[in-house]
Amino acid sequence: MSAVSSAAKVAPWLSCKVAPWLGFAAAVWIQVASGNPYSFPLYSDKMKGILNYSQAQLNNLGVANDIGENVGLLAGFICNKIPLWGILIIGSLASFFGYGLIWLVLSERISAQPYWVMWLALCLGANSATWFNTAVLVTNMRNFPQSRGTVAGILKGFVGLSAAVYTEVFTGFLSQSSINLLLFLAVGPLVVCLLVMYFIRPCAPASGEDREEQGYFVFIQAISIILALYLLSISIANSLFFFRKPSNLQAICSGNASVSLVTNFNSSEIGITCNQGRPCRCAELSSLTDGPL
Repeated sequence: MSAVSSAAKVAPWLSCKVAPWLGFAAAVWIQVASGNPYSFPLYSDKMKGILNYSQAQLNNLGVANDIGENVGLLAGFICNKIPLWGILIIGSLASFFGYGLIWLVLSERISAQPYWVMWLALCLGANSATWFNTAVLVTNMRNFPQSRGTVAGILKGFVGLSAAVYTEVFTGFLSQSSINLLLFLAVGPLVVCLLVMYFIRPCAPASGEDREEQGYFVFIQAISIILALYLLSISIANSLFFFRKPSNLQAICSGNASVSLVTNFNSSEIGITCNQGRPCRCAELSSLTDGPL
C-alpha cells in the first residue's frame, strides 16, 4: 500500500492543506503546557516550609529544575526511533510522576521522602519539557521547511509565554494554592497531550517558496506579540494594583482573559487552516500509527 493510501486510511477527514496548520495549532497548546519548569518559584516556598529545607537545599532543587529543563539528549536521540505519540507520552508521564510525587508529599498524602528523591522527582517533572519541545519542533520544522526559523521562533516564544499563563492560572483558577498548582502540573500536560497529540504528525513538505504561507506566519507573529503584550500588562497590573491578595473576581477575570486569549489565538490558526488553499502536501501522514518519523 502506498504512503498516500496509508495516510488516507489513518486520517481520511484531514485534507492535505489542513493537517500542517492544525498540527501547528496543536503544537502551540503543547508548548504552553511545556512551560512547567518556569513555575518553580510559585511552589518553592511551600516546599521549603513544609519540608523544612534550608535555603541551600532549596537552591539545589532549583538546580535540579534547571537540569531537567535543559538536558534533552535522550529525547533528541530517540526522536527518530519511536513514533511521535511515544515522545509525547514519555513527556506526559515524566510530568505526571515527577510533579505527582511532589504533590503527594506536600499535600501530606504520603510521608516525607528523602531529599534525593525530591531532587530526582523535580528533575523528572521538569525534563518533560524537553520531550514536548522535541516532538513539536522537529515535526513542525519538517512540515514548514521554508519557514523553519519562523516556526521555531514562534513555538519557542510560547514556551516563554507559558510562564505568564501558568501564573495567571495559578492566580485566577487555583486560588494561589501551591498544592493545587502541583496537581495541575501533574495532570494538565498529560490531558493536553492526550487531546492534541493526534494532530502532531509529519507531512510531505511543499516544494518551493509559498508566499501565502509567509503571510500567514506574519499574521500569527502579530497575534503572538499582542498576546505577549497582554500577558505582560496584566502581570504588571496585578503587581501594581493587586499586590496584596487579589479578590476572587479579579483573579478569575484575569485568568479567564488569559486563557481566552490563548484560545482565540488557536482559533485564528484554525481559521487560517480552513481558508488557505495550499496544494496537497501530506503524502506521508502515516507515522502516527505506522512507525517512527
